[in-house]
Amino acid sequence: MSKNKNTQKKAKKVREKFLGFTKSTSMEILQGKITQEHLFEIHYPKFLSMMEKALKAFRESAPNPVACKIKCDACCHHLIGMAPIEAAYIWYSLKKNVSPEILEKVEDSSNKAHKFEFQVRNEYPDDPGRQAIKFQSMNIPCPLLKEDKTCMVYDQRPMICRYHCVISNPKFCYVLNPKGQKKVWQDMDMMRENVMFQRFLSHYYLQTDQMGTLNELLIKFK
Repeated sequence: MSKNKNTQKKAKKVREKFLGFTKSTSMEILQGKITQEHLFEIHYPKFLSMMEKALKAFRESAPNPVACKIKCDACCHHLIGMAPIEAAYIWYSLKKNVSPEILEKVEDSSNKAHKFEFQVRNEYPDDPGRQAIKFQSMNIPCPLLKEDKTCMVYDQRPMICRYHCVISNPKFCYVLNPKGQKKVWQDMDMMRENVMFQRFLSHYYLQTDQMGTLNELLIKFK
């Protein structure tokens, strides 16, 4: 069996195990067996860990390697979308691991960035593509991006940050509408199922499954 077929077979097994976990966890939640605290302490970290393994296995079966490196922060200046449960989990982790001063700084940065998001939405209503390009041109960093260009919550980062990778030279990521940028081949079925699971968790624990931007939801679920 060729190396490519071996890696594809491995990716399929890891993916199936990951999806089996999301389904069994969903059933336990519906049966009232998992509180929100237990979710954030045990089940959600395991969910993210298994997602990471599934993505890694999938990318290893892809024809081209990921070019993203530590401290490549271009995508940390984009409009970042996520589910409410992701924002709640990020705050849960931050409150356990960082000082009140840093928490205040994150909150302040989120509020400032969201004002620019609101401005962009008003400037280009019903045009998410132009909104994204305009916001990127403002070069506003994610409130969770540290001065050394690393992520404050890397292990707890949103799903979109895990999926967004490129196989082209990272320099293209710093250009608006880059023609040379090539995104990583992705497992779209797994991505859709991930979104459904995140929205289910959001609806069950937070009574809303409305997706939003990172800044918007960090403000709402602080």
